[in-house]
Amino acid sequence: MNFIDAIQSFDITILDGIQSAFRSGASDGIWKFLTMFGEGGIFWLGLAAIFLLFRRTRKGGLAMLVAISLGFLLSNIILKNAVARIRPYDVSTLVPLAVKRLSDFSFPSGHTTASVSAALALFYVDRKFGTPALVLAGLIAISRLHLYVHYPSDVIAAAAVALLTSLAGFIVAELVMRRFEPWFDAKLEAHRARKSSLHDSN
Repeated sequence: MNFIDAIQSFDITILDGIQSAFRSGASDGIWKFLTMFGEGGIFWLGLAAIFLLFRRTRKGGLAMLVAISLGFLLSNIILKNAVARIRPYDVSTLVPLAVKRLSDFSFPSGHTTASVSAALALFYVDRKFGTPALVLAGLIAISRLHLYVHYPSDVIAAAAVALLTSLAGFIVAELVMRRFEPWFDAKLEAHRARKSSLHDSN
């Protein structure tokens, strides 16, 4: 057995163990709900956009946006197409599928990359918001295994990518905010002063 076959055997063993021990109609509903938070990174992008609106959370929002963008490029554009790994439900066709079939490849998990990238980037900036974000990201990663749409190695690889992209997001946000936030705040303050002056003159 070569290395690739050994990984495949390990992955299928873990997945089948999850199916036999935890799979049920009720649990499917819970994990289907949780996995929606990783769909296309939309939830994380929306959260990042909200954080950008407020000074206290602006750096975290920027870090998340950079991390999600880099994660999408690495996972969904480069690695998925380079590796071209088929989904586990296409290998073990007897396992009932609780979600719709997906058109892209399996390795690495895009849901996990987006979620862990965003959550880690936020955690580096603000642990108060980052800690629950990491918990949710972990649950999203587990949901991909429970629903039989990803292998464990897909999720592990996605987490490894997310470590890099989240760090890059944090560094970029740190540099950008250090350079431009004072300028932005000065412009905002000048705008507020003009509005106040106009209001007083009226």
